[in-house]
Amino acid sequence: MNVIWQLLTIVGSLGVFLFGMKLMSEALQKVSGNRLRKILSSITSNRFKSIFTGFSITAGIQSSSALTVMVVSLVNAGLLSLKESAGIIMGANIGTTITAWIIALVGFEKGFSISMITLPLIALSLPLMLSPKSRLRSWAEFVMGLSILFFGLEFLKDSVPIIEQSSGFLRTFSETYGGYGYMSILLFTLIGLVLTIIFQSSSATMALTIVLAVDGWLSVDLAAAMILGENIGTTSTAYIASFMVNRKARKAAWIHILFNIAGVFWALLFFRFFMDMVTGAVGLLGYGDINDRNESIPVVLAMFHTLFNTVNTILLAGLIPKLVSLTDLIIKEPDEEEIYYLTYLDPNYVSTSEMSLLQAKQEIIIYSERVHRMFEMIPKLLVERDSKKFTVLFDKIEKYEEITDNMELEIATYLTRLSEGKLSLEGSNQVRYMLKIISELEQIGDACLKMAKIIDLKNKQELYFIPELRQNVLSIFNMTNESLILAIDNLKKDRQLVIIEEADKMKKRINEFRDALQKNHLESLNKNEYYYSTGTVYIELISLSTRISDNAHNVSSSLFVKKPLNR
Repeated sequence: MNVIWQLLTIVGSLGVFLFGMKLMSEALQKVSGNRLRKILSSITSNRFKSIFTGFSITAGIQSSSALTVMVVSLVNAGLLSLKESAGIIMGANIGTTITAWIIALVGFEKGFSISMITLPLIALSLPLMLSPKSRLRSWAEFVMGLSILFFGLEFLKDSVPIIEQSSGFLRTFSETYGGYGYMSILLFTLIGLVLTIIFQSSSATMALTIVLAVDGWLSVDLAAAMILGENIGTTSTAYIASFMVNRKARKAAWIHILFNIAGVFWALLFFRFFMDMVTGAVGLLGYGDINDRNESIPVVLAMFHTLFNTVNTILLAGLIPKLVSLTDLIIKEPDEEEIYYLTYLDPNYVSTSEMSLLQAKQEIIIYSERVHRMFEMIPKLLVERDSKKFTVLFDKIEKYEEITDNMELEIATYLTRLSEGKLSLEGSNQVRYMLKIISELEQIGDACLKMAKIIDLKNKQELYFIPELRQNVLSIFNMTNESLILAIDNLKKDRQLVIIEEADKMKKRINEFRDALQKNHLESLNKNEYYYSTGTVYIELISLSTRISDNAHNVSSSLFVKKPLNR
């Protein structure tokens, strides 16, 4: 029972540590979410720039798992290539080692109590929590998260009993299986891997490993072996996230796995030599007394973590194309086009909120292109004389309308769930205009189906368009098509680059043309140039086409509107 109680206490301490890490990471993402997305999406093919970006961002948000999930999302959204994602992942592996140094240099400093800084920090952050500015509240959450993280570390240190006073399971396990040389190294590498998969945080298992080593439960070699396992285990987060995305995104997750496995492989081959290099480097820092466990061991393990990931990046940075090629063997592309499903989103899975907006935008672009293809079928339907071909085309339009309805529902569901998460003010504004846009696109799909049904009714009633009417309808169809193309082009741009004047001119031109057609229509009816029923169909098609152009203009307007980032 004593062992069970101690293990539960350790798990609870890790829970506090993880909560602090999560709060800190999410707060930083809210503070810099939009900027972070722009930085990541503007990465060039320069691998060194990618590596540095991965390092700096991970050092800032203190979560390589969060960044790799973001990278998977960006690859899924088509904003990063596999080669670019590989560089960022390599840099993230170096950046995450900062956590070990914080733990080593602050958490185990002699004569230092964590409560000396954490409680005052919490006190200072409390007023910011009440601020009306979301950015200040996010900074307060970051400070709170950092404080809770250190409290978790303090609890962790207190929950692991000193080895001379205890004889629990871990001590027995270490004594039983820690003396088998290289087999012990392999065993504790596996333990580090499993623990990281369970806790879904290499930072948490790193903290636990350091505490166990300092208190004498683990030798330095076994603790280093656990760190190697943790480097593989940390890839599980991105791998789990990749279940819900496309093949390229899954390949990005596999690059992370292959990179870390390759690193652990060579580190195990040269383990003794590498450990000697680490202790030598620590000696140069003035921590040469290996007998002073409280001072030297945290630094030795932090140095091991840093050197391992740095050397691994140096060795494998030139092999990024080979890693990408290897993922092609693991995840094969289908020979034929896949049946329809949401390309970038899964409404049942919402990843990091700020980064998910990129995926949502890409899905909306796909949605708009599908709606546009649906509209392009309408002029073909109008002039089609073959009944069989007409039926095939009409059925296709009906199918597209069903698909667009489902897309609108699923994207709206995703955005609604996204808005329930922790978004910055800018992120919340983006969700609002995205919901507006998909509503406009869904209305276009509905209008296209109505037009198809009107054309079908026209044919069944054997109503004939004189050449002038047919040309007028095709002309306004063509103008509406131009407005849709403009809206999609604007949707693909950064909002700051959207110029609304062009859309305004196009809307005015279409409305003037519609007014002229309606006026001429009344004159033609008075002259009995065609039947009233034919004229009704004619005006309905013109009206619906104009309505679609209005929807397209609304899409451009929604993108152009600038909402304040902060109040």
